Amino acid sequence: MLAFALTACSGGATSSATDTAGDSGTTGDSDATGDSDTTGESDASTAGGPAFELAACALPFDCSPLCEHIGVADCDTLNGEGPRCAAKLLVAGTPGVLEHYLQYYGQPEVQTIYVMRGDGTAVLQTRTRDAQDLPWENPGTPMVCDVALSPELAQACEVDDFACQWQRTLYEGCAETTIAGCDEVEAWLADDGP
Repeated sequence: MLAFALTACSGGATSSATDTAGDSGTTGDSDATGDSDTTGESDASTAGGPAFELAACALPFDCSPLCEHIGVADCDTLNGEGPRCAAKLLVAGTPGVLEHYLQYYGQPEVQTIYVMRGDGTAVLQTRTRDAQDLPWENPGTPMVCDVALSPELAQACEVDDFACQWQRTLYEGCAETTIAGCDEVEAWLADDGP
């Protein structure tokens, strides 16, 4: 069984958004834990062409990048700050954008963007690349998921306890969705939800 740590990546929180949910294809209902089929390696042509790419919207990130890397030295070792910021965003229930990177040793890097819509749901999309100096591959099908918060997480974030930590398992009941374009995404972020 592989062990890995969730850390805050080095880098700013203002670039285009993409995050990681896993290491396989993007199909069907699942949670966004990466142990299922919510990644960017799916056939993104469910509507006759490539999926809309969230990264093309140049969305502002609300927290520093979230990383789960094994054998990769580009993640900051400052545990807690990025995951704590992300958990507080989810607990607050406000719209926002997170990015997450996942790379198991020797496997392609997966990037996921999470757009919290402020209504208890989030839209996420992943994409992959074989090496950090290569371009990202076509994005996976966007997924809409329920944000699953426990009372314990909400309490930890309220008192700023170390247990206030973001995890990929906070998203469940995921299903494929479509995105009309950046205007729709920006409307989610400007309002209290879709």
